[in-house]
Amino acid sequence: MYFSPDFEHLVPAYWFSWARAWVGAREALDSGDDETIAETTKFWLRFEHSADMAAAREAADALPRERGKKGSKPQTAAADAAWAPYQALYWEFRESMSERRARAKIKSRMNHDDFKLPATGKPPSAKSICQRIRDFSEPSS
Repeated sequence: MYFSPDFEHLVPAYWFSWARAWVGAREALDSGDDETIAETTKFWLRFEHSADMAAAREAADALPRERGKKGSKPQTAAADAAWAPYQALYWEFRESMSERRARAKIKSRMNHDDFKLPATGKPPSAKSICQRIRDFSEPSS
């Protein structure tokens, strides 16, 4: 059985390997040789596991693309809500101290509160804190 390489981009990467393994298994069964059948069975089981893994990886990669803007809006809203108390506190600190000291106090407060980003569950980096605080303008009084 021959597979044209011109069409490989149209199907999942593992499909042609699966088809070749299937043909090999069919030939082994037709041959009737026990040793060949045993070797083909070992190969088939290994291949089946790797194909399942590839399919799962492909499905996991497709999920974020399917969500698109619909999935990012709630995530953005959750992040804004989590950062809001620290942004308000930053502007309170800014009334009585420099930007640098206010930012240092915010970082200290976040460490004390064990603040984690909603999307990752990890603490924000120093760069993220600076950008997130800097991106919000001073609230109107």
